[in-house]
Amino acid sequence: MKNTTHLPIKKNIKLEIVGLFFCSIIPGFIWMATLISGLFLVNKGYHLAILALPFLISLVYISLCFIIRCCIPKLVEGSYHLEKDPMVIYWYMHMSLNRSLNATGLRAIIRSSNILKFLYYRALGAKIAYTANYSTDLEIIDPSMITMEKDVIIGGRCIIGCHLIYNNKLVLKPVHLKEKAFIQLNNGIGQGVTVGKSAVVGNGNLLYNIDIPDNYKVNNFAWANGTPNQKSWFKKKQEDYLLKNDEYHNFHKEHGFI
Repeated sequence: MKNTTHLPIKKNIKLEIVGLFFCSIIPGFIWMATLISGLFLVNKGYHLAILALPFLISLVYISLCFIIRCCIPKLVEGSYHLEKDPMVIYWYMHMSLNRSLNATGLRAIIRSSNILKFLYYRALGAKIAYTANYSTDLEIIDPSMITMEKDVIIGGRCIIGCHLIYNNKLVLKPVHLKEKAFIQLNNGIGQGVTVGKSAVVGNGNLLYNIDIPDNYKVNNFAWANGTPNQKSWFKKKQEDYLLKNDEYHNFHKEHGFI
């Protein structure tokens, strides 16, 4: 099988250096700050204050992420050649900054607090409303390209990403979850997805490059790899009421359901 994605050794080395900086230097700084702060509190006899140290160090890390992210060029929607376009390096910087959380030891603390979780993703550039409610195990791959409006609900074991790599190209497209959208368990939301206001995405779907209309409901396991895999269900919905509404009719016709 022909390998359609190839990175020259020089580009690999550049990406490796970027990854080492964000996933080694930043955690090292956090560990050092934790050690110095802990020793200071112990020496001063402020033993109870140590209980608040994880929260304070988390705020230091979040602030550091915000400062670094502001220094990195913004991600722009488009298709970029892996070997030639500098946007590939910028994208890897953003992704490595996000990954650095795993190496700090603060992941469980930040993910368990709504305030810290909100501040963390905002620091990484995500447009997430404070009233959005999402599981602690939600994986967000490209935070700076994600918009999550108020009262969005996302269940457990979901993943959201805004990039795709194929044919030696990096494709970046934003993800937009509108107000009161409900993403149920075990869903994969890929690049270029918009979920409309009050729309529901049932369990176990894999979506990319598609717009879900307002108030629309995607059945459990209805989409696999961006295509419908329950044609009988869509046919029933069509017979029941879809043809009575131009918006739903056009949506289904556009995506080949009718």
